[in-house]
Amino acid sequence: MVMISLFACEKKEKTTEAKVEFQETNVPLDTLGEWVKIVMNKKKDGVLRGFELGTPLDTIKAKEKTKLLEENTAQRYITYSFDVDEDMVDVTYRYDEKQKVKSFEVLAIVNGVESFIQDFTTYYNLRYGNAKQSNDTMQVWQSQKGYKIKLIKSNKTSQARILIE
Repeated sequence: MVMISLFACEKKEKTTEAKVEFQETNVPLDTLGEWVKIVMNKKKDGVLRGFELGTPLDTIKAKEKTKLLEENTAQRYITYSFDVDEDMVDVTYRYDEKQKVKSFEVLAIVNGVESFIQDFTTYYNLRYGNAKQSNDTMQVWQSQKGYKIKLIKSNKTSQARILIE
């Protein structure tokens, strides 16, 4: 008599939920929209244009290559401006009493503001993950370092604003 025993082998697969880690600095700018390349000054380092929050004001003044538009020491900000064809972008650096950058603001007055918004939405989604808050006029991202990025579409048809603080 031959006995055959069959054992059911149950293979347990270990399932792990894939957690997406966002690299806050390693987003390849050359794969993104033109507005990101222009405003970021083709720099992928830093929070904006190669600078971090906390950067000394003297460093900004030494390295920022666009036209100085306004400096207000009483209200502690400095604004640079540049034109792209018929479009205009202002970059404002607000600083604290120690003359270290505490926030960035970009004001873009551009034809085709939707492409500006889309370029930066794509960039920030890649860099920080999907926006934490989003509606028709504003999107908000939170960085792992604790600062917030707000991309705001103005009521005026050709304006957009980026606030980083």
